[in-house]
Amino acid sequence: VLVLTTEELYFWMWLPGNELRIPVSRITGIDMPRSFLGKTRFRPLLKIIFKNGLGETDSAAWLVRGVTEWKDGLEKLIAR
Repeated sequence: VLVLTTEELYFWMWLPGNELRIPVSRITGIDMPRSFLGKTRFRPLLKIIFKNGLGETDSAAWLVRGVTEWKDGLEKLIAR
């Protein structure tokens, strides 16, 4: 499950039941690579670069439908 609100990007992984909450205010970049962490999907991924709870740069990526719309929506939220 991947949900975008005005405050955060929320991800919940079905198995093993992990969740990731990324406040929009901590997002420092958005990219659309075709691979991430050595895995190639041959389609653009939504990659988010953010500051984690320790203030370190981290990133996560997902294969989503409408990746351009996701990217545009996030960029609008970040620009506010």
